[in-house]
Amino acid sequence: MAPLRDRLTRRALLVGLVATPLSGCVEGGLRGSLGLEPKLPRRRFRALRIDAAPMAKKGVPNWAARIAAAVKAAAEPAFADMIDPSDRKAPALTLEIDACDFPIWRALHDVPFGDFGADDDSDWIVGHVVYGAVRRRVAVTSDARAAGAQYLPGVDQRRIDRLAAIFAGWARREFED
Repeated sequence: MAPLRDRLTRRALLVGLVATPLSGCVEGGLRGSLGLEPKLPRRRFRALRIDAAPMAKKGVPNWAARIAAAVKAAAEPAFADMIDPSDRKAPALTLEIDACDFPIWRALHDVPFGDFGADDDSDWIVGHVVYGAVRRRVAVTSDARAAGAQYLPGVDQRRIDRLAAIFAGWARREFED
């Protein structure tokens, strides 16, 4: 086994020392900020809801509705095995959409930016998986060019659908299998 000095770099030690007192200030603590939170227990939900109200409150209600529709279409099959409408005692699962960015659309409209800023090559969605007191952040990004050339018909919708599928997939991965 390598000596401790070979396994622990100066940078890692400094980051650990600086981050430790601040970990209580971060949502979910240091483990949450590093993406090390444990998976949520798998359970049944009575319904799956998509809430784009935080985005709509920022002044883009039509855009929020379009993103919510794409996320709903992607999330229904991803969570199909966890939804049981007949279980009235089960909580509802909500996928909350806080912000998103699609660079081509942004060039034509004023879109509120979130965590990833305004880079021209990435589409992204930031939101949360919410049920009861549980609130888990999900942020995904995708290369804008992955949906095809900008001049192709329907490319904007393909970009939205692709990113919605990635978001739904990562939201689903928050739960144990």
